[in-house]
Order: sequence, then C-alpha cells, then structure tokens
Amino acid sequence: MSGAPPGGRSVGSEPPAEERTVTIAQSFAVAQQPSPGAEAGVILIASVIIVLIAFVLGVALIVRLVLRSGGDDGDDPGSDGGGPGRRRPAPGRPPSAPPDWWPEFEREFADYVVANSRNRGIETGGR
Repeated sequence: MSGAPPGGRSVGSEPPAEERTVTIAQSFAVAQQPSPGAEAGVILIASVIIVLIAFVLGVALIVRLVLRSGGDDGDDPGSDGGGPGRRRPAPGRPPSAPPDWWPEFEREFADYVVANSRNRGIETGGR
C-alpha cells in the first residue's frame, strides 16, 4: 500500500478544477435558495409595518379632529378669533368698533391706577 489516501489525493492538496467548480456552483445554488420560512417572515414583517403605519395615522387623525373641535366656543371657523382653523381678518379691513363695555372699563382702570399709585407713593400726571 502506498501512503496516498483513498481518492488519489494527499492530505492538504487542491482538488481537481472540475471538482472545485462543481463545489462552488453547488454552494452558490444552495445559498440562493430561500429558507423554508423566509417568505412567511417577510409577509409577517410587512404586515406589522403596515399595521403600525395605519395605527399612527389613525391616532394622528383623531388627535387632529379633537384639537380642531376642542377649542370651538360657538364661533364659526372663519371668524377673526385666533387659533387653529381660524382665519385672521383681511388686511386693510378697519377694526370693528370697541365693545359696549370698553368705556366703563377704561374709567374703572384709570381709577384703579390712580388709587394704586397713591398707595405706593407714585404721582400720576393725569388726575
């Protein structure tokens, strides 16, 4: 018996080119085949992503609707009160007349300022 192993090659020697090509081609083909559960995994991940996106969009829609209707105190959305969903008055439009209670408020406020300034020792030039 000679010292050559069965198959005619010695230990550590390169296999013939034909065997090497077949081995590489076979390993490449095996690597390209998906695992049995890969398709189901991709479908599961895509489904979870779609459900999460739908959930986030649904929550955003609900929050927007609640915020939009939450601050409404009887004014229509086109009124000139500030806030979301309300428009500002058109530029160049004259301001409306002061409310009926405004002159009384001015008198009461002026009296308050005078009385408060006397208590602090501050002189006012008006009265």
